[in-house]
Amino acid sequence: MEEGPARLKADLAGTPSLWRDAEEKVASLTSRELQVLTLMAEGLSSPEIGTALGISARTVDIFRGKLLRKLDVKTGTLAVRVAVYAALAQRNSEDT
Repeated sequence: MEEGPARLKADLAGTPSLWRDAEEKVASLTSRELQVLTLMAEGLSSPEIGTALGISARTVDIFRGKLLRKLDVKTGTLAVRVAVYAALAQRNSEDT
């Protein structure tokens, strides 16, 4: 079993099957949830996302909760990770 940085890189890279699962999960998001996720990936806070989308921070938090459940993750960081995996799946399918 790999230890240290090599193991960490393997964990972060994921696998094509993980990418496909992520792609399906991201595809299940509504357009507003996808907007919120995109702004989360840019590092914006709920109040900043709310301002950008013209909605309240509380409404952003509701969308965050919904998208976390749909992506089956517990944190915004993991939600962004799933989005990255979905992008990898899309790129992989375009390359083949």
